[in-house]
Amino acid sequence: VAAAQHINSGRKSGDEYLIAAIVRTDVSDEEAFRMANIENLKRKNMSPLDFAQNIATVRAKGGKALKGSKGTELLADYFDVSEATIIQHEKLNGLDADLKARLHNGEIKMDGALALMKVTPDKRGEVLEGAKQEQAVEETRQEIVTGAPGKKKTKAKANSTPAKKKAVSARHIKKAARQADPNA
Repeated sequence: VAAAQHINSGRKSGDEYLIAAIVRTDVSDEEAFRMANIENLKRKNMSPLDFAQNIATVRAKGGKALKGSKGTELLADYFDVSEATIIQHEKLNGLDADLKARLHNGEIKMDGALALMKVTPDKRGEVLEGAKQEQAVEETRQEIVTGAPGKKKTKAKANSTPAKKKAVSARHIKKAARQADPNA
């Protein structure tokens, strides 16, 4: 289960290398699924949407035993996370296609998607644009104060790749939503 991604990427590039590995043949498909989920969560490279779907899959397979708060507690133990993590991720299964796409492509993070769930679909574009502008202003202020983007001073590398597009923060989305509809 572990390191499969690294091995597969090595195969694609034609690289050959040796790895130290423990091969377990005594693991069921269900246990391998669980182990892969836990490993990916610990490495923080699992998409929140994928984890939400995996929670839904396990909850459905568990039937009545995984219903309600006791089921949430069991799922938290199963995935080795907190109950709050299970609850927050399960909310993602209720996102519409637009928000799922924005979360998947990195335009917003999980907390931003949950904040935008509370905004009517016809106002989301306006709110998101306002949040982007507010975040850009804040980042510019930070650059002026520190002399570098973000909170940490960094040195640019000579052959660096372009900066990854930064996801809009939930804080900026919530502020823009209040400005778009003060009664919300």
